[in-house]
Amino acid sequence: MSSIVRFRVSSCDEILALREQVLIEGTDRSDAAFDGDFDIETVHFGAFIEDENIACASCMRSDREGRPAWQLRGMATHAEHRDVGVGRQLLAFIEQHFRSSADMLWCNARTGAVSFYERSAWECTGDVFDIAGVGPHREMRKKLRLA
Repeated sequence: MSSIVRFRVSSCDEILALREQVLIEGTDRSDAAFDGDFDIETVHFGAFIEDENIACASCMRSDREGRPAWQLRGMATHAEHRDVGVGRQLLAFIEQHFRSSADMLWCNARTGAVSFYERSAWECTGDVFDIAGVGPHREMRKKLRLA
């Protein structure tokens, strides 16, 4: 029997455990909650099988170049659900969510995740930089609307 994956806007509380497990364990961070997670404008997204969160991401309003934009943060997929398209589908869901209200999405991607974003037509916009206690990253962007 195949499990149905549902993609939806979620609460921060629904995604923190997965973020902790995938992104925080093994780093110098002590908390899975990010600055801005509980701001009224922040939007959290999840992929769920029944009530189990198997992939997540958060978006915080962060305009770029004077244009409406959102920063994608904390994207994670449970190890048992990687390499089957769940993360790609969640990213597409998020892109569609913001397509009519923002010109772009952007993120600071771990260098190991750059190819994941590139396969979804995101572009690197800067050199590698280090986030203390987490590791090397690259800024990436995806245009949602033509300027």
